Amino acid sequence: MIKDIEDDNSPGGMNQHNITLPRLKDNLILWVWREDGCLNDVDMELIYKMFLSRLAMITYCCDPNYETVELLATLFLEYVV
Repeated sequence: MIKDIEDDNSPGGMNQHNITLPRLKDNLILWVWREDGCLNDVDMELIYKMFLSRLAMITYCCDPNYETVELLATLFLEYVV
């Protein structure tokens, strides 16, 4: 899914400026934070769990009268932007 976003550089696309997201460990792990803050045992499962917990926090902490539709991909884009 993230690769699709990176490749969508058409006019009106998600990545019109052809931005490549930073990656670690032989370009396998997406990491948008400072490289020296990366854990030694980071893998895609950990990244997924980080965003899954953020999604759970938003679901738990947000105003119940205000309906939001959040996805793991939109949370990731929130960090990128």
